[in-house]
Amino acid sequence: MQKNSRTLDKFHDGDTLNSPEGRLVKNLRAKKQKPSIFIGCSSEAHHIAREIQSFFNKSLFEVDTWKMSIFGGMHKDGTTLTISEHLKNFTDIYDFAIFLFVPDEEIQTKTRIIAGTQKVAESKGVKHNVIFEFGMFLGRLGAKRSIVLYHNGQEVRDFIELFFTDLKDDIGSPINDTKITNSFKLELYPFEGEYVDYINAEGTKEHSFNNDNLKKIVTDLQKKILKTQNEVDISFLPSTSLAFGYYNNFIKRLYEALKVLLKSNTDLKKLETDNRDISELILKKKEVIFYIIIPKKISEAKYNSIDKFKDKGFLVDKSLGVQKGRPVTIYVGKNGLSQTSEKLEIYDFPTTITSSIDAIKMVNKDKDIRELLAEKEKRNFIKVMESILAKNGTKIKNKNTIFRIEFIDLAKFKRQAEIWVTKQ
Repeated sequence: MQKNSRTLDKFHDGDTLNSPEGRLVKNLRAKKQKPSIFIGCSSEAHHIAREIQSFFNKSLFEVDTWKMSIFGGMHKDGTTLTISEHLKNFTDIYDFAIFLFVPDEEIQTKTRIIAGTQKVAESKGVKHNVIFEFGMFLGRLGAKRSIVLYHNGQEVRDFIELFFTDLKDDIGSPINDTKITNSFKLELYPFEGEYVDYINAEGTKEHSFNNDNLKKIVTDLQKKILKTQNEVDISFLPSTSLAFGYYNNFIKRLYEALKVLLKSNTDLKKLETDNRDISELILKKKEVIFYIIIPKKISEAKYNSIDKFKDKGFLVDKSLGVQKGRPVTIYVGKNGLSQTSEKLEIYDFPTTITSSIDAIKMVNKDKDIRELLAEKEKRNFIKVMESILAKNGTKIKNKNTIFRIEFIDLAKFKRQAEIWVTKQ
């Protein structure tokens, strides 16, 4: 029977599976700030994984192999997590995953016959653990974020042709006229080396990979990963949908109201008093800025978060609406209400993003993983909003007034409010 290569103990090469601090997320702060990458492989190929890890720019990426102290933590009752539980958590923790497909196993079958022959299929193959983990990450992170580096010898190709036929179109001989499109494309990269000779050698072993080739692959991967990290994600967590909802239900209505006000000759006398007053004031300003307040943590964007700034007198709520439909409630900086001020500032907390917290609580019970997922949700919400605004416009201009939309972090907003309150 094959020895289990995932027992939670120390290994001869100095690596350890167990997290020394007993937490489920290693280097939580770094993983909140940089794209994080998990490298999965067999024990025999771990020297390649470590080399790959060493090639990544440490200031831009947080990279862990499966043997680098990332297993750890316990249930509340003190029992340890199973390996499958750890792996599930890793799919929440890491932004990307790289798997090494190398010919470690001898695989034979009594039932599969090679086409056109009477021979039963046999080949060297990739370990089942590695295939299983690749599938877990592929299902959770998607094709762009689940990357395979495969040994370019014939052995891995034979394994896929004969046994792992789901990848045949991507790495082997395409079936019929199958066309690989960019709409769904697995990230597969061959690397050069003599892995079979390495496995079969006794005593001192030479490297099983071409160092320059592997370094070039990692250089290309770094560019691709950074590009993918900046793209909008459609994930099973709700930040993407919440961003679209926030835009459609609030920002779009505000934008359209201001566009009508600034671009057409609206009869303001027909408006309600409060609506008319703010509309007249906007038309007198040289600059109107709508600030979307981004909190440090999404839990800070609670529905009543803005109330204390109203209580201090910095913000007042107004109704704006010159088109058909319900007026939009906005929060205006009081410093812009005077007739002498040339600028009016409008603020809003995207409180809708706090719904992500409830979804995250359903997904994972660990405090650190929840914190990490919340940070990812916040980043993705901002990316989606930036994408929507870039597509639909952030500025309106007439001969007197310019309107624009900007993001402002909560700390800066608080400083602005405190300065104004102090002067009163």
